[in-house]
Amino acid sequence: MPPALSVLVPIRGAGEHLRLALDSLAAQEEADYEALLVDDGASEEVRSELEKRARADPRLRVLPCAGDGLVAALNTGLAAAQAPLLARFDADDWMHPERLSRQRAHFAEHPALALSATRFHLLDAVPGGGYERYRDWQNALLDRESIHRARFIESPLAHPTICIRTELLRSLGGYRELGWPEDYDLFLRVLEAGHAVEKLACDLHGWRDHPRRTSRVHPRYAPEAFLRLKAHFLARGVLALHARTWIWGAGPIGTRLYRALRAEGASIAGFIDIDPKKIGSTRGGLRIHAQEVLSTERGSLILAAVGGSGAAVLRAHLTALGYVEGADFLAVA
Repeated sequence: MPPALSVLVPIRGAGEHLRLALDSLAAQEEADYEALLVDDGASEEVRSELEKRARADPRLRVLPCAGDGLVAALNTGLAAAQAPLLARFDADDWMHPERLSRQRAHFAEHPALALSATRFHLLDAVPGGGYERYRDWQNALLDRESIHRARFIESPLAHPTICIRTELLRSLGGYRELGWPEDYDLFLRVLEAGHAVEKLACDLHGWRDHPRRTSRVHPRYAPEAFLRLKAHFLARGVLALHARTWIWGAGPIGTRLYRALRAEGASIAGFIDIDPKKIGSTRGGLRIHAQEVLSTERGSLILAAVGGSGAAVLRAHLTALGYVEGADFLAVA
């Protein structure tokens, strides 16, 4: 009989944190799982630790990576998974003893649920690294509506916290290597297909932040890679449902977004801005208009491309004008 959950753990440079991670896995209240420990070029010392653990606990399976790199490791684990639910975990993180049991219950209580995530806290956060703000923003997104609305601001889920239906992940083609974040790419495919995604309100995961983490050093997690990913999904998805699309914000964020969308073949009607010094000029050949242009543009889509504290101000302003977030406008920063 297959286990209830498969826990997918790619392993390369976990080093000194591996024991803590595997100890937290062993301490799970939910015992009906298999752990797929994918060796993605681990050191001899790490490999020895994995093999020792696997000899002591038959639920642990050490798998050689069928390829090179994180995406190959993830797909290696996915191919080997025997359970109907697949939980992600990173080899330098920590999970609460109730994490797997709570996520299994989440699926049992909500049969239509496709993906369950959890809130998280940071371990060894880099001072001033920005992840504290990201943690607070992401931990506030719990229900499927708020997650869906926020999907183009930033990745609304922490990959190591998710549990997804295994067959759904396989039906979507697994993880893809496209030069941008493989986890955000997956989340957008799940959300754009209309699947139900929710986040448990409890903090069940310790996400380690350190200067060497892959998401800080690999080029597929660079800001421009995120932008290309957003533009790809916007152009092939929601933009195609509207006759015209406007970008509100002719600053650096809006300008870079326009270029990325243009590279995807998307047509943008123009920029909108409230700065009188910008109105009437152009960015990348596209004219900047005052907001009054929207008086004859009902039915168009607005991409709110203003970051920082201005993002909340702009969203409130558009809402006050009668625009509905998620239908008439989307925040993209």
